Amino acid sequence: MPGDRKCRARTITQRMSLIGPYKSAHPFIYKGFGESNPPSTAGLRMKILPDGVSAYARTDTFSARSIPDNLRKSHRTKTGTWARIVILEGRLRYRVLEPVIREFELWPDRPGVVEPDVPHEVEAMGDVRFYVEFYR
Repeated sequence: MPGDRKCRARTITQRMSLIGPYKSAHPFIYKGFGESNPPSTAGLRMKILPDGVSAYARTDTFSARSIPDNLRKSHRTKTGTWARIVILEGRLRYRVLEPVIREFELWPDRPGVVEPDVPHEVEAMGDVRFYVEFYR
């Protein structure tokens, strides 16, 4: 029924305005967007490594227990340095903190890409093993 669709759409819009970015299981639901101002998904996809960059360093492999504190809180790569978060097993939550908070769930077939000089943080989602490769 058309009335049901309208009610369902209103519920989704209300949900979008009530759920904060850290409470959402979906990376495109952000607090403060109403019916007339929905979020654009165009800029919310994860970036890809640009052409012409090469790997030059790699971290050790981390587990949920060994993730360094500085990765769990806001940090950034140097200007000109990209990174790729490679998941060996399990899942990792990757949060980009600026210019808009974006949250991604990473797993072995879905690595994360870190843009230069953009604040971000990670959080283990249960048991996980991963490492970070740096590119320039």
